[in-house]
Parts: sequence; C-alpha cells; structure tokens
Amino acid sequence: MHDIARNLKRLRRQRGLTQEELAARLHVTRQAVSNWERNRNLPELEILLSAAELLGVGVDELLYGPRPAEGVAAPANRRRRTVTAGALWAAWAALWLAYQLWALPALEAMYDKYDYSAAGWLLLCPALNLLLGMAVCALVSIWRELRPRRLA
Repeated sequence: MHDIARNLKRLRRQRGLTQEELAARLHVTRQAVSNWERNRNLPELEILLSAAELLGVGVDELLYGPRPAEGVAAPANRRRRTVTAGALWAAWAALWLAYQLWALPALEAMYDKYDYSAAGWLLLCPALNLLLGMAVCALVSIWRELRPRRLA
C-alpha cells in the first residue's frame, strides 16, 4: 500500500495538475493531498474512487501502479525465486539419490550383519526424510508463486 503515494504523485504530475488543483477537484485541502503523497495518511475510499476517475485510471492502478505490459521481461524477484527453486530441486535430488544409493543398502547390510538396530541409522533415515519433506514443501510454495495467475 506504500505505492499509493508514489502513484498518486506520478499520475497527478502526468496530468499536469498541482496539489492545489487536485485538492480543489476532490474537495479536500492541499495539505491532505500533500499528506497522501508523502505517505503520512491514506485517502478515504470515496476520495480514492474520485481521484482514480479524475486521473483517468482504475483504482487498482492508483493502488498498485501500472500493470506490466504482456511480453515484458520478468522482474528480478521472479528470477531469484526461479534460481531458488532450482537450487532446492538440486538439493532434494542429491539427498534422495544419496539416500537411495547409500543409506538403504547400508541399512540392509547392517541389519544382515549385526543383530541389533543401529541408533545412528535410525536417526539418519528420519532426518533425511524430514529434509526431503521440507525441500518439497519449500518447492511447492515457490512453485505456487511462480505460476502465472489469471486475473479476474
């Protein structure tokens, strides 16, 4: 919501309006417009609707800024999430492979050779499963953020 101040100021300047002119058209004081633009307080809903109509934009653009055009490159934040998801997938695959190739055969060999249960292995297997579960949960949450969403 901190974008309201920036968006209001940008749109007002694009339309060539001063704070006083905008205030007069919205029936508020110039100080109120100044406080909105400095993010000291927020306009009421009715005023927000009137301001959006006066500035020729939708309320969503006034609140969140202009929508990115289709085909525009993804923001850096999305790129960082993609790299994070890839790193988590690689870590998950390495842990799973290590578990399959090393831990399971070693466990079977220990159970065949000795007549007792190895406490270390009993702790390691659940720890590996816990790490795998955490990686999968993290990947699912990142995947949900990476999916393109349909706007209603």
